[in-house]
Amino acid sequence: MTQARPRATGEPDPVPAPPNRRERGDCWLWLGAGVALCVVVTVWSFARGHTNLLAACLVGLSLIGAAHRSLPVVAETGFVLWLASDHLGAGLAGHLPLFAVLLMYLAHRVPSIAMQASMLPAVTVWFVSFARTPGAHYSFYGMVVAVSCFVSLALFTANSLGRPRAAPRRIDMILNSASGNTAHYAQAFAEGARRGGAAVIVHRFHDYRDFAPDLTGDALVLAFPVYGWKPPWPLLWYMVGRLPRGRGKPAFVLYTAAGGPENVSLIAWIVLRLKGYRYAGRSWAIYPVNIATFRLGPSKFWRWLDTLVPLSADVSSARQQGEEFARSVPTGHPLLVWPLGLFLIGLILDNPWVNVVLYRNHAWRRRCRQCKLCIEFCPARRLSMVGGVPRPRGTCTLCLGCVNLCPTNAMQMTAWTEYGNPYRPRWPELTVLKERLRQTAGGKDASR
Repeated sequence: MTQARPRATGEPDPVPAPPNRRERGDCWLWLGAGVALCVVVTVWSFARGHTNLLAACLVGLSLIGAAHRSLPVVAETGFVLWLASDHLGAGLAGHLPLFAVLLMYLAHRVPSIAMQASMLPAVTVWFVSFARTPGAHYSFYGMVVAVSCFVSLALFTANSLGRPRAAPRRIDMILNSASGNTAHYAQAFAEGARRGGAAVIVHRFHDYRDFAPDLTGDALVLAFPVYGWKPPWPLLWYMVGRLPRGRGKPAFVLYTAAGGPENVSLIAWIVLRLKGYRYAGRSWAIYPVNIATFRLGPSKFWRWLDTLVPLSADVSSARQQGEEFARSVPTGHPLLVWPLGLFLIGLILDNPWVNVVLYRNHAWRRRCRQCKLCIEFCPARRLSMVGGVPRPRGTCTLCLGCVNLCPTNAMQMTAWTEYGNPYRPRWPELTVLKERLRQTAGGKDASR
């Protein structure tokens, strides 16, 4: 596969530039503000016996949002803090989730590895010192919250110490995108990486049985949508079974979701580390929901709602992160462990065995025009023409491409999608039909 787009005349020089003094100063400024908030809250609580946890969380989220300029960051950290609220009691110990999340997100882009590594011992010493303040209590879920905080800090430290030093020159991007949403987000990241001086080779993932990319680059980017709080099961199967050893290569994770991604980044981190990659960061954005079941109401309303996301700031942030990744500058978001295990439910409800029975396609004969678009798209090779209409046989990848791409709304998932509006891709040029993909060399698509 060749480079997706050569550098045109007039583009920035590909030699990577180090972060300027203003960028470094801003990182230190936000970290200083976060540390000051932690100190003020601690002193106030110790002197007065309590403090307003909600007010402290709002100030902390404002600092995180201003530093990262990203709605998904605020949404994710805010939801995690809401889950953790009051489960460690009304004492100072109840501020552990806030302090852990705040310091991680503000220290993530600080260029000092020593400062990043100091977050875990600093928060640990603080927690041990104030763990038995009046009002502290530890239920079972409170212990889960505390453990998730310290695991997040430990992973943050490990990722900081193992941060790649050399800038990658050739990046392999494995892109799993059915509706084109993730492809749009990954495209912005790739543009930034090329601006940072790296060549980006895009390998379109559609079916793990046909996927055999030549990963010869010195860095890896995984881009995928979130299915059931986890990566799509075919991509996860490939990552676990067929992804080549990384041998110390840096790896960055991109994903899109219409709601909370939960611990999908933790799953990717575990697999990448076991495969020998250096985890360099992650980033995600909110994109339109592509599950017809949840798209109830007038179709005009959903067409309007689909135009609201992604936010332009998140797309611009992806370009910046791509450039910084190509320059080996700390970027993206730190790994945050949610005190939930919803991904286990996702693994149970979406896998190659359950999907054979749980998700069944059917086509309405009076609507079907026999265009065979669903057959050409299906990555699982599940559909075939029987009696003049597409019929399913075998497992399903749950990409819902057959439902969303059907021009006459004839294809449905039995008792699941008939009552909602299909998602018509906003970027149809970024979708890839299976047969078109097979016709390209090696199962790769350089033009998407």
